[in-house]
Amino acid sequence: MSGSPFLPVALGVLFFALTGPLAAQQPAPADPWGVMRPFWASRTMQNETLFFVADQPDQPASARLLFEPTKILSVRSADLLTEYQEGKDFRLGPDGRSLVLPPGSRIPSKTLAQLYPAPDSPHSIRQRRDGASYLLFGEGHFFHDMQASVTYTHDDTWTGKAPTFQRQNLARTIALLKERHALTISVSGDSISAGCNASLLTDAPPHQPAYPQLVATGLERAYAARVTVKNHAVGGWKANQGAADAPTLAADKPNLVIIAYGMNDGYPALYADSVRKIMEAVRAVNPDADFILVASMMGNSDWSGINPDKFVAFRDALADLCGPGVALADMTELWQELLKSKRFLDLTGNGVNHPNDFGHRLYAQTILALLIEDYGRE
Repeated sequence: MSGSPFLPVALGVLFFALTGPLAAQQPAPADPWGVMRPFWASRTMQNETLFFVADQPDQPASARLLFEPTKILSVRSADLLTEYQEGKDFRLGPDGRSLVLPPGSRIPSKTLAQLYPAPDSPHSIRQRRDGASYLLFGEGHFFHDMQASVTYTHDDTWTGKAPTFQRQNLARTIALLKERHALTISVSGDSISAGCNASLLTDAPPHQPAYPQLVATGLERAYAARVTVKNHAVGGWKANQGAADAPTLAADKPNLVIIAYGMNDGYPALYADSVRKIMEAVRAVNPDADFILVASMMGNSDWSGINPDKFVAFRDALADLCGPGVALADMTELWQELLKSKRFLDLTGNGVNHPNDFGHRLYAQTILALLIEDYGRE
């Protein structure tokens, strides 16, 4: 899929040539983005994002947290520059899990009607699935500017499936990291992997990188190894375009390849065959390469531009390709679980098909869990 939901350039190639490698003898860097503290393994949720909506004209805007907080440590704007005050800007809702905005709150919010603007609005996109109205949409930091970030403690635990260390399927990559060899990661993907709507690429504070660079940073911190990312992702691409570009990817001679398509694809069989061709092209150059196949986040199910049922089919097709040398990063199931508690608007960077900073951290945490033993253990 091309057009307004995507930046039509190879942002990954432009940006992720900036790899930020660490020399093996240097101390591990700080963890400003919290990638070493996966949400499922910690009792502190760091910078979970919320988008506040007033569901009824006579009701205050509210948004629901993933866990029930025991203590709210901070509520800030998504750029982290403005700290909001409890009582003045927000209060805990009667369910003990939602934040509610009192009159005069500085936290941005929308009414339910504002989520469905007129077709000629500068922030609308195509029809909803009902065919009668349009969806709120915006690239750059439009959604980022409307979201809040909440850090809090909680006692409840994550009941969804958590990713597990892939000792067998990613054995070669893990061995290189443990021995502190330099590691090259190449990325083949669409606009999500290119970093669209990560705050760094929209030039908005806090300037968080997209998930491929977060993965590199996390691995450097965990293993004190030099990690280089070569990102070939292009906005709007489907897996078959990645397959056509596979010789360029293979020329990197990567140790680990992240393949992440699905948002723009339409047919599971073609999708799986294209992913298989990417792997074959890389193996022809480096038979010892490992692969992480990323099952995409869910798109906005209210948008007519996607078939929401396809994501599970694509994930299952990727699972069939896994085995020695190939592991699955299942963002599809994670998004399904998150959406049981949260709105899609809490997690999106553009309203329809991109993650925000929080979503990019979730991608990175899921991939890091496959590669780091005891990941997140405090």
